[in-house]
Amino acid sequence: MSSLFSGSGSSGTDRTFQLNSWGELENLIGGSVASGGQASNAGSNFLQSILSGDPTKIAASLGGDIGTLTNQGQQQKATNSEFSNRSGGTNATNQSIDTNTRGSIDSLISSLTSGAANSLLSFGLGEQSLAASAAGELGTLAGNARSGDQALQQQQAQQIINAIGSLWTKT
Repeated sequence: MSSLFSGSGSSGTDRTFQLNSWGELENLIGGSVASGGQASNAGSNFLQSILSGDPTKIAASLGGDIGTLTNQGQQQKATNSEFSNRSGGTNATNQSIDTNTRGSIDSLISSLTSGAANSLLSFGLGEQSLAASAAGELGTLAGNARSGDQALQQQQAQQIINAIGSLWTKT
């Protein structure tokens, strides 16, 4: 009879197991969600900086690519100054290198802008879908847990009634 009221019977063990399982599941999912969230935030921030139109943000996001293009232009100009004659043609060539470098940077930004808009839209819609799915799943889990709790309560109530009934029959 002590297990009936102390919760140390099978119903208490089942409930403890259920709560432990949920805790383990939460730990497992929580780590994945956190690392996925960091990656998603980084990707979203990159896309938003491209779409912002702010040259400072764009330069910060594309610093490596812009640096590479600029260095290539500087190397071409260094080669011209070292191996070309000193005529006015060298100056004109160097100016066209600057123009071509700027054009390459503009092309890079332009190509990323259209892709960024589509990617950010897809990302946002995916996040909404994931949130709606998770909310539905949590609702289902909560409903199932409530049904399980009600069944457990009914079982415990019946055990109490049976125990009280057995006490009445003994007297």
